[in-house]
Amino acid sequence: VPGRIYLSVLVIILGTLSGILTIIREIKSGGEYETFSSDMIKMSEYVRENTPADAIFLTSTTHINPISSLAGRSVYVGSSLYVYFHGFGDEYSKRNFEVEQMYGASYEDLVEFCKKNNITYIYLSDYERTLNPNYDTFSKLNKIASFGSCELYKI
Repeated sequence: VPGRIYLSVLVIILGTLSGILTIIREIKSGGEYETFSSDMIKMSEYVRENTPADAIFLTSTTHINPISSLAGRSVYVGSSLYVYFHGFGDEYSKRNFEVEQMYGASYEDLVEFCKKNNITYIYLSDYERTLNPNYDTFSKLNKIASFGSCELYKI
């Protein structure tokens, strides 16, 4: 029994210490470590206020996604962290490949894909730009919002 008490106290101390160290790091960094930029937050507010709750968005597969995380909207495929290890590996891989292809696709192919999959909005930010988007295609889309490097297009 004394061993359990010592172990419990050690776990509580280590758990509390890690939290304290995290808070100290945040204070000393002056907010340098941010998950969502102010532009991402503005975009999520715009999406929440101006798009239907059941709309589906085409985005990258990063888990740092203001469309799903902050605005609460559905995305065609999200981060593998949430689905891959729960038996959706094949479907995730298929959709992930499709997303990579669609950001670089022609206007016609992108619109056809979106209509086929009930996607009504396309989000473009720094994460999606790593997918080498076809800017000629995006120039033909209806841009409805832009906050810094975050852009939203309606199909």
